[in-house]
Amino acid sequence: MQNSIRRERFLRVSQNRLERALTALDAIEKLANKSNYDYTLQEINSMSGQLMVKVKLVMSSFGSGSAAQRFQRLVEQDRLQYRLLRDSDPEVYELVSSVVDKNNPIKDAYDSIQTSLEKNDQETVTSTTVDEILSKFKILFDDLITRNNKELSEASRDDDFYILDPEFDMSRLTAPHNIKRLEWLRRGRCFKEILSATSPYRDHPDPKKREPIANLRWDIKEGRVIQATNNKVII
Repeated sequence: MQNSIRRERFLRVSQNRLERALTALDAIEKLANKSNYDYTLQEINSMSGQLMVKVKLVMSSFGSGSAAQRFQRLVEQDRLQYRLLRDSDPEVYELVSSVVDKNNPIKDAYDSIQTSLEKNDQETVTSTTVDEILSKFKILFDDLITRNNKELSEASRDDDFYILDPEFDMSRLTAPHNIKRLEWLRRGRCFKEILSATSPYRDHPDPKKREPIANLRWDIKEGRVIQATNNKVII
């Protein structure tokens, strides 16, 4: 069956607009580089709040339904964010997990509204389950990470230089693998060394997190590592 004009228009326009939105978010992420920018927690909280509210309101505007059904979609987005946090920010995910495993307001809210909808015999909100939505977003997330890592790996940047921020307080760290790699990096290492087979940046208790580029990006984001301003690739 041939797609309608409106359907064709959506398929054509949505992908371009999504790509532009993701590109804009990539640009915002670069502001986290503490070797290039200075900011306050209040400023970041304000920026984060504006982004989160806008995204949720925009996505909840798709489709129709009762107030209860629209609320359910908002809760599903919270569940999605929590699940994706496991890959994007493992340390925060572990902290959140220690709290929500005992008292999970997201799950409670979702279960409550789901029960309410079933009790009132209203139309089921989604034709796609939450797990299917999560699967699609996970694929997109993995594709983005793979693409970014490939771009960084293929760039001619063997001599790019990184060093431990002398103002970073090492006593803040408790994980042995984090301490080990930063001690190793203390006086500076080039990108080629960081990628080497013996690099501490390949050490991690979790086999899935033994990716040196991802670990380097994390250290820079956390303000632990400074990158040279003349590096060929600025993370």
